[in-house]
Amino acid sequence: SEQGIGLSWVYDKQLFTQAHIAQLDQHLGRVLTALCALEPTQTVALTQLPMLSAPEQEELLVTLNDTRLCYEQDVCMHERFERQAAATPDAVAVICEEVALTYRELNRRANQLAHYLKIFHGVGPDTLVGLCVERSVEMVIAILGVLKAGGAYVPMAPDYPQERLAYMIADAQLSLVL
Repeated sequence: SEQGIGLSWVYDKQLFTQAHIAQLDQHLGRVLTALCALEPTQTVALTQLPMLSAPEQEELLVTLNDTRLCYEQDVCMHERFERQAAATPDAVAVICEEVALTYRELNRRANQLAHYLKIFHGVGPDTLVGLCVERSVEMVIAILGVLKAGGAYVPMAPDYPQERLAYMIADAQLSLVL
């Protein structure tokens, strides 16, 4: 109308709070205001119209993305993992599809693999081990096992062409591929 536009929200209180609907109202208002500010012949994708307020943008883009952490520089990744496993052994460490392992179980299986790699394959410092497995819980076990044995792993995707895998094995001089 001449006085503007009116909007009345009807919503399920089991699904939404009044605060959530008020926020949705503000977001829609911001989009409609930006839409009204366009020239009559101007076209713009709806995704290009502003929906969030400046504080909301700051929260999403800056505050929530400030995930920097300082790590000890003299501790290896598998040693940090072992500390976490000792501190929270029953917490879930990894989930892949339907498979979940606690820190205790993941650490046990990685230690078992590390022992096998050391004893039966001589893996230790300066040993490269090819890791050619799908993304899985087993991949995490293999990474930790190789590191715990003292070696380093060379990631190889199983879906690489055979020629590429053969080149990687030869180039890295791998004597062992998991």
